[in-house]
Amino acid sequence: EGNAAFRSGRLSDAMSKYENALSVFQFLENTNPNWKTEGIKDQFLHEVEYSGKDEDERKELKRFLASCYNNVALASYKMKDYSLAVKACDYAISVDRRNH
Repeated sequence: EGNAAFRSGRLSDAMSKYENALSVFQFLENTNPNWKTEGIKDQFLHEVEYSGKDEDERKELKRFLASCYNNVALASYKMKDYSLAVKACDYAISVDRRNH
């Protein structure tokens, strides 16, 4: 869906799709059961990152994440958000070193 949006020039929609895909595997979890009454506090936020159940899945996930970050980088570049484009490239390289 993200690539189709990108091809049709709907860059914001494409970015949303790529970011949603990334958020399935990397997200913040709030561990405070009382957050609704106490608010969200940094000390209760923990980063959760799925890394795969076996070596084959880890390799596939690395390729997928690198591809998503590359897509974010390209869409950001086209939207003239050069700072985000560079960050997305850096993330793509950090996920998969062959991505340089």
